[in-house]
Amino acid sequence: MLALTAPRGDERVLDVATGGGHTAAALAPFVRRMTALDLLPEMLRETRVLLSEARVRNAELVAGDVHALPFAGGSFDLVTCRSAPHHFADVGRACSEIARCLRPGGRFYLLDCGVPEDPAAAALVNEVERTRDPSHVRSWSASEWSTILREAGLDPMHLAELPHAYDVQAWLDDLAVPDVRRRAVLERLGCAPAGALAHVRIDLAPGRETFATCRTEALAMRRSE
Repeated sequence: MLALTAPRGDERVLDVATGGGHTAAALAPFVRRMTALDLLPEMLRETRVLLSEARVRNAELVAGDVHALPFAGGSFDLVTCRSAPHHFADVGRACSEIARCLRPGGRFYLLDCGVPEDPAAAALVNEVERTRDPSHVRSWSASEWSTILREAGLDPMHLAELPHAYDVQAWLDDLAVPDVRRRAVLERLGCAPAGALAHVRIDLAPGRETFATCRTEALAMRRSE
């Protein structure tokens, strides 16, 4: 992220859906002003603790919804969003709001769980994700992200599908997934259609359960009016 965004030190940055604040904490030392936004006040409390521990002094915390960002147009030079868009109810609207809040020429960096371009594999990944976490709405392929960004007024400068493998048991433990849903996830992975297996890797051997799919990373620029 730091290599792609290449901050110069004078940027006004917004981290959307900041969660525990890890992205905000990583970028804050390299920019002029960091704003960390999240819908949930309890997440902002976690962010406040992390930023304090990291001795970040140039950040403010804001409660708000990515679908209706509480900022004037052109307020930021850079917006970041990591590991969150798959929860957004309307990803197109969210990206339009992000574009509105960027100055012309400002940039948007995103990294999120993705899906392969193959429709059957994409359907499998999203079904498994929703079974594990009912708050999962949808993950998008790299080509779908290209369309979403362009329709929001953002021109992709970098768009990559990054291989990513989950340790299935740790992945389930991360959310303390109940036993009923754990069994459903494993059953769905165990009966994945042959066509999908050409695009994802599933190994359910005891002690090495692995689900390998991908993440999508992008850097896009707000086009000038």
